[in-house]
Amino acid sequence: MSYKIFDLKDASIEEERFIKKQLRMHRIKFYETPKGRHSNPAIWVKTALQEVKAKKVIGKCQKKWRENVKQEQTPGSAILNKKSGLIILLFAIVLILALLRPMS
Repeated sequence: MSYKIFDLKDASIEEERFIKKQLRMHRIKFYETPKGRHSNPAIWVKTALQEVKAKKVIGKCQKKWRENVKQEQTPGSAILNKKSGLIILLFAIVLILALLRPMS
């Protein structure tokens, strides 16, 4: 019997690669099924023992993944927001100066 350990439907490519890498590191043999007409892509194992081990690994992976995403997004988002704000401000100044300039 096969056991589904991870549904790939909503996973990003990076998360999918991260999960697979962790499963390989823990020597868990798995296989994938592609998206079908009536099914989602998923990662599967063949035994109940591997399922238990894989779910523990995936739980740790998802926790680590969320922490990594939070750490990367927080500083990046702040910088992006500052840059966007600065660009909008400069554009507004240029637009105002262009409108206030006397026509020739």
